[in-house]
Amino acid sequence: MPPPLRRSEQIVSALLLILGLAGIGYFVWSQLQSQSQLINVDEATRFGNVFAVDVNRATVDELAILPGIGPKLAREIVDFRTANGPLNRPEDLLNVPGIGPQKLEAIRSFLAPMSEAFFNPLNPER
Repeated sequence: MPPPLRRSEQIVSALLLILGLAGIGYFVWSQLQSQSQLINVDEATRFGNVFAVDVNRATVDELAILPGIGPKLAREIVDFRTANGPLNRPEDLLNVPGIGPQKLEAIRSFLAPMSEAFFNPLNPER
């Protein structure tokens, strides 16, 4: 059996225990107070997208950041655009191999507005 603690050791141990419990109490209290500052994600206002991509000018790297696109499909978009001229509306992306209606809807809000009357000096008919 270990020897009993001296009176001064008992006092120091009691003070450390009291300080520890006070610290834990303060932490719990501060966490309860900060709950009023948390944002309920289900009720938060949506801010929308923070960027828009112009599919007629974007590079492969810029297109690859769109949700579900990636580098391979971004290359397909650039190749399609190079071969067929600029896209006039988002639905034109459906002609790109690998882009279907679901993928188009996933990226639609990230697309910069396209002009129906986009003039391409290399292809004036378009």
